[in-house]
Amino acid sequence: MDIFIQLIVTGIATGGVYGLIALGFVLIFKATGILNLATGAFMTLGAYICLTVLSGPIRRAVLGRFFMHPGFCHRNGNCP
Repeated sequence: MDIFIQLIVTGIATGGVYGLIALGFVLIFKATGILNLATGAFMTLGAYICLTVLSGPIRRAVLGRFFMHPGFCHRNGNCP
């Protein structure tokens, strides 16, 4: 049952990404009347940047900044 729930959540997330990409294609096409195929290249570039940031040595610093409790800095005196 756990695998089924994981498959459902993964399918919804993947479908949402595909839907956003399709919405971008439609929005650009309706606004300009030209089919811009560079949208896929920008999506790929964004995926590579996200992969690089979240899997490299900077991951700990980036995620630590987002999830650090504001009071932690002042209690320990380690404010950057």
